[in-house]
Amino acid sequence: SSFEIGDLNQALLEWEKVYNTIRPHQALGYLTPLEFLKQYQQEKEREVRCHQSYERVQMLDNFSCQAIQLRGSS
Repeated sequence: SSFEIGDLNQALLEWEKVYNTIRPHQALGYLTPLEFLKQYQQEKEREVRCHQSYERVQMLDNFSCQAIQLRGSS
């Protein structure tokens, strides 16, 4: 076993890769941190799309209400 800084850095980088991409974690529902991050990002994207859709529906509802009010006032 070598105690050279370069060798230790390489070993640490290899361990970090295993820790983040191969080794499942109980606290993350037995996903790797990389899998957990990808799943989180997908859920966030779905939330954004859902929120945008909700805003469009609200805008259309407001537009429809205004059109009905205009028709009623003429």
